Amino acid sequence: MLNVLKWEFRKQFTQKRVLISIVVIIGFYLATMLGGDLYTTDQEYLVELEGEVSPELVDNPDQLLSTIDYGESGETHQFNVEQAVLSTLTSMEMADSYNQQRMMEIDQKLDESGQRAILLKEKEMRGAIDPWYLSSDRPSFMVTVDLKSTAFLFVGLLVLIGLSGIYSREEELNVSPYIMTSKLGRSKGPVAKMIVAITYATGIVVLFVGAVWLKIAEDLEASWLIFKGWQAPIQLGRFLESPYPMTMMDYHLAQIGLLWLGAVSFAMLITMISGIIGNSFVSLLVSGSIYGFPYVLFESLFDPETTPAWLLQWKPFTMIYQMQANIYFERFQGFSVGGWAVLLPVVVSVAAIIFIVVVGLAGIYYIRNLKTVTTS
Repeated sequence: MLNVLKWEFRKQFTQKRVLISIVVIIGFYLATMLGGDLYTTDQEYLVELEGEVSPELVDNPDQLLSTIDYGESGETHQFNVEQAVLSTLTSMEMADSYNQQRMMEIDQKLDESGQRAILLKEKEMRGAIDPWYLSSDRPSFMVTVDLKSTAFLFVGLLVLIGLSGIYSREEELNVSPYIMTSKLGRSKGPVAKMIVAITYATGIVVLFVGAVWLKIAEDLEASWLIFKGWQAPIQLGRFLESPYPMTMMDYHLAQIGLLWLGAVSFAMLITMISGIIGNSFVSLLVSGSIYGFPYVLFESLFDPETTPAWLLQWKPFTMIYQMQANIYFERFQGFSVGGWAVLLPVVVSVAAIIFIVVVGLAGIYYIRNLKTVTTS
């Protein structure tokens, strides 16, 4: 098995098409760097003030602003720094106000709603939110937004190009009959290909997340700020209505996890389709259509106001939206199962794992037992 696995890895990672696509696509993404053009001096001062603050500072911000030491040349930035501090304090107040209001609404609905478990879970989560944390949240916000806006396209494209020929390329080179008629080729080969597909998808996710961090760091006037502000609550990172008591780093890790599950799910699907179809180009078209169709459906063809709710509920379970992640954390979404509240991100993650296992096993079964071999 080890020799078969080594052979499959060598085939996958020495293909010129795969290597060129990675260089071109990642290079194209990085080509949009601004080269340190984004003003960040105000954020540098926020880093010095980072920490928990009192709600009373909203009414008396001078108490905090008076502690800032601008030095000899820093007074030119004073206006921008004060505006950044005041804006952050206002965001804290808005987040806290919305959270308190929502918990009051939940209390009013508890006695008359059939979704008691769901409401109690949301109230419990909101009770743990503490938005009163001052920090530089702009860099962390930029990283998470950029990953959300681009990963579903670039990661999806790299996985699609890289794996659409994992089986079909062997048929096009007319070596499939020799591989499939050998004992190890039919029994161990499919398992090795699945392992290679998962590894490739994982590598692409790691590579692209690294590219996002590099791009944002280079865009900032002070690149070191990329490592700051990750302890800020997500409610200050444009997730005002979110019930999740998470920091920006918590959200970023969840974002990467869901991106990985979506990428691996897509990789399993492409591998199975490639084994069934036997033509790289057709495999690419079919797999790409399945991946992108939900986006066209929900963003262009369906009107959210008139589309049945049961149909919209399938949206979070599609691979292309799973790789964006933000839709799971913007507001409370969950299911009541046997009197217990189960959060949507948990349900989606479990569904993705089941999909990976089922599609992977189905692909292996098809190659081992149903695929016919023809020679030319």
